[in-house]
Amino acid sequence: MRSKLVQDLIGINRKYSTLFDSPNAKSDRAFYRSMENYHKIITQCMDGRPNFAKATQAPLGVFQSFRNLGGAFDLQWEKFDQAIFRSYKYHLEEERKGSMILLNYHFSRGDVHRGCAGFCYDTDAAIRSMVALKEQFERVYGDCTEAIIPILVGFETDENALIFHGDVGEPLNLANVQIQDEEELKLYLMSELRKIFPKRPKGALKDMRHMAMKNIECINETRLANRPILDLNHKEWILALGRGLDWFYEPNAALIIGMYSDEPEEPIKKAAGIIEENMNKGRILKKDGFVLLASAAYGVENGSTFTRAKERASGYRELATRIIKANYPDIFEYMHPVTAVTNLDNRLFQIIE
Repeated sequence: MRSKLVQDLIGINRKYSTLFDSPNAKSDRAFYRSMENYHKIITQCMDGRPNFAKATQAPLGVFQSFRNLGGAFDLQWEKFDQAIFRSYKYHLEEERKGSMILLNYHFSRGDVHRGCAGFCYDTDAAIRSMVALKEQFERVYGDCTEAIIPILVGFETDENALIFHGDVGEPLNLANVQIQDEEELKLYLMSELRKIFPKRPKGALKDMRHMAMKNIECINETRLANRPILDLNHKEWILALGRGLDWFYEPNAALIIGMYSDEPEEPIKKAAGIIEENMNKGRILKKDGFVLLASAAYGVENGSTFTRAKERASGYRELATRIIKANYPDIFEYMHPVTAVTNLDNRLFQIIE
């Protein structure tokens, strides 16, 4: 008999898989990708609150997401380096399209403790980490190329507002843009983007302007909705690790670790610590417990098979179980472990254990 939390998780996956695989979504993705000049990759925190698809009103599955503690990554990590290079080469060779790497940090304007727990709520430290990663990309791929473009982007979660950090000048905070006329807004945004990205190609600027236009619409809708601040607090009840998890769009429900680090123990321990804090503060109930979801993916998109994915997912589960039991014995007994493999063609997962 599966626990209610596991049943809830299955329901969430079914909902988003159905949306992802619908004829409308497939058509929207195809149209969006035909219009964009650059494939979009996001490096972001394991925290699920920054939702770029929602913030830019993009179809599900358009953004390729890499998740880790605080959004901190390193091209010296072999798994991360290979995954980025494989994606970059595929889109360059098969679609004649470069890649824009959105290096994301997030924070809350209203309360520091609604910000990034992965960086201990220190936004300046998160920005420094992203700047270092941007410089690393430029060392590896070049600092003035049309093939791969790293962009530092902040995400303010109270209003779903993006902040573009340019190569020069002050950042462009879209929450501060008040222009209502669409044509005037287009001209303003392109002018501001040219100022802070003087060496970036026109196609990249057009893509950023499109994201900015859609984000301003989202900011206005968020303000009108006047959502309760309680909805923005940490209350995650899923610790998810592995691949094939980009279908998960529920806010404040999951901490997702992509397993790209050479030393994955630290992000797993940090995520488990956040789950424990959520329990201790009553954000989630001990009697309900939490879900450990170990996932791997297979399909045309990554070239993996079901059996390979199954083996990797089992390994992720064993690693996380060992770490949580050793470091957080007080919450271990409340854990509901789930091992699953995700079909990338439709984002539907299958529980194997």
